[in-house]
Amino acid sequence: MTTHPASLATDTPSELQPVTALTWRNFFLWLLGFLTRRTVHGHSMAPTLSAGESILINSKQKLIHPLPCGSIVYLKHPITALPMIKRIYRHHELHQTYEVI
Repeated sequence: MTTHPASLATDTPSELQPVTALTWRNFFLWLLGFLTRRTVHGHSMAPTLSAGESILINSKQKLIHPLPCGSIVYLKHPITALPMIKRIYRHHELHQTYEVI
């Protein structure tokens, strides 16, 4: 598979968790434990997300498939299992995989 120079192919769509917008409703869902807060490390998502910025992750949300290109997702690196926040670059329908940058 040919990939964008700075991209990863994720194994399955179920590994992706969409990043949730901060609203009053989501703030209360976070207080109740339905959303998880994560902090952005590094500058790979700049200018959309800055280092040190907090985001909310909804791991219980049902994913729509395919996720639209440009969606921001939280996932674990397929080799090192390090958590990452990335943008969907491309969806491969045949293999049901995504490329993220």
